[in-house]
Amino acid sequence: MSVSKNSKNSRDITARISDLQKKIQDDMYVNSAIDRIALIVSRQIVENSARSMTGHSADYVG
Repeated sequence: MSVSKNSKNSRDITARISDLQKKIQDDMYVNSAIDRIALIVSRQIVENSARSMTGHSADYVG
């Protein structure tokens, strides 16, 4: 029974990798992902700066 479960997981992983390989070929997808990452990092920086200005210790890891 565990063999079929591993086989299913392998297929799921292979399908996921295939899907991601297609997506990274799309410039719009990659640019959108980069923009989203930049937005998240920028918000973290602003939040951490605000905490340090108000006397709270900055938590850079989240």
